[in-house]
Order: sequence, then C-alpha cells, then structure tokens
Amino acid sequence: MSKRNGMYLILFLFSLILLGGCTSKEKAGSTEVEANEGEDQQTEENKQSEDNEEPVTLTIALPFGEDIFQDRYGVIQEKLPDLNLEMVYFDGTSEGLEELFASKTVPDIFNTGNVALLQEYDAILPMDELIEKHGFDTSVIDPSIVTFLRSFNDEQSMIGISDGASRYGLYYNKEIFDLFGVAYPDPDKPMTWDEVIELSRQLTGERNGTDYIGLEFNGNDFEPPLFQLAVNYTDPQTGEVQIADKPELLSFFNLVQDYYNIPGVEYNDTCFFCEKRAAMTVGWHGLFLWGWDDDVSNVENMDIAPLPVWPDLPNTAPKLQGWPIMISSYSEHPDEAFQVLMEYVSEENQLNMAKTVSAGPTTVYPKVLENFAADHEFYDGKNVPALFALDPALGEERRSAKWDAYVDIDKAIEELATTDIDVPTLLRKLEEESTTKIQNAKDQE
Repeated sequence: MSKRNGMYLILFLFSLILLGGCTSKEKAGSTEVEANEGEDQQTEENKQSEDNEEPVTLTIALPFGEDIFQDRYGVIQEKLPDLNLEMVYFDGTSEGLEELFASKTVPDIFNTGNVALLQEYDAILPMDELIEKHGFDTSVIDPSIVTFLRSFNDEQSMIGISDGASRYGLYYNKEIFDLFGVAYPDPDKPMTWDEVIELSRQLTGERNGTDYIGLEFNGNDFEPPLFQLAVNYTDPQTGEVQIADKPELLSFFNLVQDYYNIPGVEYNDTCFFCEKRAAMTVGWHGLFLWGWDDDVSNVENMDIAPLPVWPDLPNTAPKLQGWPIMISSYSEHPDEAFQVLMEYVSEENQLNMAKTVSAGPTTVYPKVLENFAADHEFYDGKNVPALFALDPALGEERRSAKWDAYVDIDKAIEELATTDIDVPTLLRKLEEESTTKIQNAKDQE
C-alpha cells in the first residue's frame, strides 16, 4: 500500500470511528430524552454529576514495554487519580498506525519520535492554546528543547514536550592516563576539539603488549560535535542542499578526518572504552548504564570531564533533541491529556527520572540537574556536573527534518574514515548524491 493510500485509509477509519461515536451519542441522546420526559430536572442533574465523576481513560501509545511505561507514567498516575492511563504499543510506523485505527484504538497521546508520520495524517494537536488556557510556564523547559519542539512547522507552534534528551561528556580512564604518564582532563574547563585530538595522539600506542587508543567516538557517533554546530543541511521549504554554504560542516568533516588520521585509530563498532583500551570516549549521559557486567568496580577508575568545544563556541553543548510526546488531534480529552504532559515535566517527575538515569533532563530545575544519577551507584563519586557544564545550542528555528534525512552524514563519515578521499571532494559528492535523492523523492510525491 502506498503512503498516500495509507493516509486515505487512516482518515477513512478515523471518520468511521468518529461517525460511529456521534451516531451512538445521537441515539443515546434521543432515547434519554424520551425515557426521561416529564422527570424532575434535579434528578437529571444528579445523574450527570455522577457520570462526570467517572475517571477519564487516556490511551498512551509508545514503542516500549510496560516497565518503561510505568517508569515514565507511574508517578503521574498517582498524581492524577481522576485519570486512568493505559498503554498501547505503537512501533512508530505507518503500518502500526493503521493497525491501531483498524482496531478502533485512537490514542490520546503519542509518545514517539516519528513526528513526520503523524504530521502526514494531521494527528498532532498544537499545544499553544492549551498552554495559554492552563497557564503553563514553558520556561521550565530548556530553551534548546523548546526551539526543537517549535521547529517542525512554519507557525512555530509547540507540538508537544520531550520524552528526554541526551547530555554528553568526555569520559576518561585514569589507569590509561597513568600508564602513559599524561595528566587527566580538567574537571571543569572543556578542551577544544583540536586539543582533545592532540591529547588522543599522546595516548595512542602500545603498552605492556596492549594497543591503546586515546579517544573513541562510541559507535562512530559524531553527533555531539555536529550538534554543537546546530545547522540544517538543506532548505526546509525547497529541499535545496546547502552543504557547500555551511562552513560549519567543513570544520566538522575536517575534525573527523583529523581523528581518523591518528595512527592506530580505525573505523569499527567495538567499544574500546568498555574494554579499557581507550583512554577517553565521547559518551552520552547513560554510558554507565550497560556493558559493565553489573560490577561497579569496573568503572571505579573512570570519571567525566566536560565535552570538548569548538573555539568559536566555547560554552556550547550539542543542541537538545528528544522523542516528542504529543497530544492526538483526534483525542476527545485534550485538556486531560495536557494535564499528563504538564505532570511529565513537573519537578517531581523529572527528579524521579533523573535520579535513576531513566531519562536525560529536558527541564532547567536546579534540583533535577543537581540530583542527576543520585540513585545510581555507577555514578557515585563521578563528576556528574560535567554533563551539564555547557549550555545546549539552539537549533535553527525551522528544522529541515524532511529533506535533511536524505543527507547521509553517517555514510560520508565512513567513507572519510575508510578511503583516501579528501574533505572538499567528499562534500561535493555528498551534495550531489543528496540532491539526486531529494529530487527522486519529489518526483514520487
């Protein structure tokens, strides 16, 4: 089934569901009038009051299991006893959406990152009116996240809140620094990317029969330095590729080339830091959550320093992004759904998630940031404030999510790492390939 036909099917299913509901209400209303004709008006008012006391059931669609649902929404359920929160699994695909509506399940809240899909079906309710109606103060949300949530449409309306956001730091192994006789990174002052590349050279080599590298980008993930620059790759409206017009991208790919030019550094998916063969790694806030055999002693000689920065952005962290949590435009209970979202970003709920590292903070409550990972033993004694030492970048006001997806940055990084191509040639090739992909996509619309 084509995407367009799929959209028609879902809209048709929506119509049936809504029409069925309206028809049922009309029949019920007509019967009620006939049955109660001549009855005392006070009796009817009492009946309506009793009906209004029944809990409102809200369905929340998300691509996780029940445990994560309870972790995210259990406290909210306790805070809002007049609401009944129920989970329904949704994998974020158009097929999954069709299955939901075919079963007459219309979620009130979508906890999924697939904004583009929901926009195609006009399934997102912009929140600006609800924000004003309920007097919600959006300043409690990090400005970088607010910009992100307002960047999906020309009106810059807020599409929801964010499930969480990744914070980054420079993790390092003191044992390897000691082995090479090199001083540890400053716990408070970030290095520049050039400085950390040079430091990596000093820490790459063989010691006692083991080959070490100074720095790894875990999983070849270069999003942190790229997201510090916070630029689109294409024009949001036209899809015109703008790689050649963005000097930031030239700087970024030069950094990537400098990194892979370090003798001993290769393109692979091995976690050398986990194997204690990398002195440093650029990692997200949850680096200590998995892969350590549940033995806290495996990280006792490791710590965290601030993420390196670009020279002209000395205080800038990567822009924040997350999985938007959105109210369905087809929900019959938008006000109640908005209550859930307000509780999600409340200080209490954010604090509960931050303490256990179940989600990266999207808010600016000092208490939340100060208590991040407080209840997780792997972070005990670590320099956790380094994860929040920099101010997240503000992305462009209008994202180019639709067209940027055709610019394969990861493939370009792999080519730069595994071939002899130079950066100017790589950028020209990337621009040409991306332009062709976008034109083909337009021709199929």
